[in-house]
Amino acid sequence: LKSATSFGILERRGNHYNTSVWHAMRGDSHYAIKRKAKSRDDWSVYEEAMLLHHLVHPNIVELSGLLESNRELGIIMPYVELDLEFVLLG
Repeated sequence: LKSATSFGILERRGNHYNTSVWHAMRGDSHYAIKRKAKSRDDWSVYEEAMLLHHLVHPNIVELSGLLESNRELGIIMPYVELDLEFVLLG
């Protein structure tokens, strides 16, 4: 597990229910960090991370790591600058 303080947060990129996605940097690398407040359904974060870890496909971003604080859990992935709605709907 990595510490959120080791990443420089650049901007919030989105929200969905109780989850937020942030664009962050660590060194020269860009990351997307999907953050979620800790709750009773924390298993869903670990389940998603486990699936990302095992899925290997050119169209699926790889898992770079997990982070955990007293209040939040996070999934760290490579940052991809892409408007998925534009790609899907044209």
